[in-house]
Amino acid sequence: MHTSEQKKHLKNLKEGGSALCLTCDCQIAISLLALSNVLEQLCIIMAGIDTINRISDLSPRKTARMAGVFYLIFIIATVLATYIRGKFIVAGDAAATANNIVASQGLFRVGFVTELVSAVFFVLAAWALYVLLKPVNKNLALLFLLLNLGGVAVECINALNLYAALQVLSGANYLSVFQTSQLQAMAMSSLNLYTNGFLLPRYFSAPGYFPLVT
Repeated sequence: MHTSEQKKHLKNLKEGGSALCLTCDCQIAISLLALSNVLEQLCIIMAGIDTINRISDLSPRKTARMAGVFYLIFIIATVLATYIRGKFIVAGDAAATANNIVASQGLFRVGFVTELVSAVFFVLAAWALYVLLKPVNKNLALLFLLLNLGGVAVECINALNLYAALQVLSGANYLSVFQTSQLQAMAMSSLNLYTNGFLLPRYFSAPGYFPLVT
């Protein structure tokens, strides 16, 4: 009888140990998965840093070509974003503009993201030109880079007006206190703010090209 109870107790211990091992294995697997995600993000960051370092290590001719490629992508992305945005905006008609955005919110988001992508490639082009000009005159090259970075910052802030228009027309519960015509007017106002502020970044970036001709 005593031996039977001991065997039963040992069996329970083994089952409990197996369950504990499975729990530990699951925790270890989850920890490893989280660690792999962190490492993946670090690899993406390091890849971006490595790209910048490679630009710095290129010959002047290759750096100039890379700057041209980045600037070309910037132009294409800007034209594409402008084209997409133009498909939604109906001048002087807030209702039609709002209906266009609500009907194709996904495409409107693509236009917004494309706007940000163009800003990224403009920064890369400015960095490549900075690397190219730095051996000639470090101070002027730094001035060129800072002015262009200021222009990109203003451009990104101005792009938030596009996102604001999308948010106003999102149909969220907190917007139910407004009438439909009021929401459409607010969305149109945000789009007009973006249009009016479209040239503001150029006031920063345009003077940055003066060092190129001095």
